[in-house]
Amino acid sequence: MDDFLLKKLLLFLLVAAIAGGAYYKWGPNQIHTKQLNLTGYKRMRVKSVTAKEITEKKVYEELGNDGIFRRIRDEKIKKGDIVNVTIKGFVDGIARSDMSMEDYDLEIGSNTFIEGFEDGLIGEVPGNEKVLDLTFPDTYSNADYAGKEVRFRVKIHYIKENYTKDTLTDAIVEKETSCETKEELYQKTKKELQEQEKQRIESKQKEDLWKALLKKAELIDYPESYWAKEIEAFDQSYEEHAKSLNLTKEEFLKQYFGYDSREYAALREETCEMNIKKRIIIEEIAQKEGMKADSYAKLEKKVEKFLMERTKFISR
Repeated sequence: MDDFLLKKLLLFLLVAAIAGGAYYKWGPNQIHTKQLNLTGYKRMRVKSVTAKEITEKKVYEELGNDGIFRRIRDEKIKKGDIVNVTIKGFVDGIARSDMSMEDYDLEIGSNTFIEGFEDGLIGEVPGNEKVLDLTFPDTYSNADYAGKEVRFRVKIHYIKENYTKDTLTDAIVEKETSCETKEELYQKTKKELQEQEKQRIESKQKEDLWKALLKKAELIDYPESYWAKEIEAFDQSYEEHAKSLNLTKEEFLKQYFGYDSREYAALREETCEMNIKKRIIIEEIAQKEGMKADSYAKLEKKVEKFLMERTKFISR
């Protein structure tokens, strides 16, 4: 075959490929079809989070979160202490349920409560009950209480202090946990935190990877059925949440998100378009790389794994 006929044949095959929606650029790292343009989906560099070291301090903080901590009852409260308290609030002599709480851990100096509350506990000793007569600021977030006088009765249970390597003993561990030694408990807790950190990193990196891919890809077209399915799923999700709270969808949107019908419609359109774009990316990469699965969810996992293994994540 001479050069002229060979060129005509190649041109014919190229036109046929374009008309049929096949890949018409031969690069191994790009996709160009009737539905999608995407270049450089392999070997991407994506800014994301990287793993944090699980320090000794972090391990002992986690033990505290799990209920393994010192309960100090013979020292005066000072700024920076975490104090376990039961609080009852009264306005106009009437107990207010939204101002009452039991076994609440309050950090003194965190400004969690109104001015005068935390400072009023400094110098007190666990076991005491402290009465605080205060006034809500005029700019208080709850207009019903703004500018009003309030009385708090605060029962102080104990000062909470996390154990350290020096204060935790094998005897305490054996008494309060299923472990026999503090070293066993420490290593067990550290391993759990490392696994949590691994899952956190993977989840965030996937999120950042998809942000980068969605920004990089150009969606050209998609089946109309995709749009209908996404709209139906989106509406159904909000309707189910509203129903679980005995609200209409409109009431739910207004009370929990402050959305009116126009804002909801805009959010729905943006979200559905993003989900469709992601679906097309997954399907096109799967086709290009020869991946198959018996459900979209499984295909999504395969493609995500493929992309994660070929993406370099760098610190922000």
